[in-house]
Amino acid sequence: MLVHVIDHYRRILDDRVRVLAFERAIATTVRPGDVVVDLGCALGNFTLFACRSGAERVYAVEAQSTVELARRVVTDNGHGDKVRFLRGLSTDLEPPERARVVIFEDFVTCLLSPSVVRTLRDATARWLEPGGALLPGRARLWVAPVEDTAAHADLDRFAGAGQRAYGLDVSATRLPAFARMYSRYFEAGSLVAPPQPAGAVDLKTVERAALRVSASAPALRSAAIHGLALWFELDLAGEWLGTGPLSPRTAWPQVFLPLADPLVVDRGDELEVACEATPFGDDLVWQWSVAARGQRAEASNLDSLALDGAALGRWDPDHVPAPDADLELDRAILESVDGERSLEEIADRVRGRCTGRLAEPGALERRVLALVGGTRGGAGP
Repeated sequence: MLVHVIDHYRRILDDRVRVLAFERAIATTVRPGDVVVDLGCALGNFTLFACRSGAERVYAVEAQSTVELARRVVTDNGHGDKVRFLRGLSTDLEPPERARVVIFEDFVTCLLSPSVVRTLRDATARWLEPGGALLPGRARLWVAPVEDTAAHADLDRFAGAGQRAYGLDVSATRLPAFARMYSRYFEAGSLVAPPQPAGAVDLKTVERAALRVSASAPALRSAAIHGLALWFELDLAGEWLGTGPLSPRTAWPQVFLPLADPLVVDRGDELEVACEATPFGDDLVWQWSVAARGQRAEASNLDSLALDGAALGRWDPDHVPAPDADLELDRAILESVDGERSLEEIADRVRGRCTGRLAEPGALERRVLALVGGTRGGAGP
């Protein structure tokens, strides 16, 4: 596992477009005497760039065990006295002090996820001094319909055999294979329409990993649309680092949102493109579509998530639940857990709060067991 992580970090280090853009931004942003935090320092190259730019102290935060290798790299480059390494997730650590500059570039392929947003919010709230610089501080998202026959054929690999393999009917697996996002590099020639802005993000104030875009654009050529490509750009001290098909390739590929049934269009056709991502726990629920000439192709990743599809359909991130007697009972049960009380003692302590069906014989015991028992089942009866 460690070898895999080191290889991954070395490949990122070899991404000259990405690394040099950050080096220029760090040189522009970090001033002599600054305190800097490098969140997710990997092999320590951004930490060293900050030292070379005059930082007085750098806190290099890394959750992986490669933090010891980063320490060696920093020491070998003569800056070991300026750097303090902190092992763990930044959200779990106590900042030794606030920094004027916080560097973070551990973005996912679609830029944001619920965990990335938590990291950014925590970095701004606890690690960055008021008025300090988060690097990068802004991002832009872009979306475009793409033609990619090879990618579609790979996902629809049993089409030529009538959705059969080894004499078995595997047709039930086809739609779930298309019901998810993939990472893929596209060439500029894959774009069927001009890229459309899919949102601007202030990374210092972002609250949710949500995306909603609806745009129209003319088809640049006759093509079969096999899905949507999504990518982002980062604002690095005034220089935009692109990660899409129209920019030099970086270690970040594009997001591919495929369509099971391609949409055939002619040059000049007006294309209606829609894409939406909604947080659900640590996952994102994606829905996407393309429409043209009265035809519409759409998909979502509901079928591919390891979650209950019906529950996802009911999920409303803006709903504010009202307190009720059952929730107050759950709170009392959880507050009774002190490492000394038995399950029976916990039940006896809260029994007077039972109402309705939870007052029935055995119902309270089942509720306590579901919440805090050895097999934590989650929902009550």
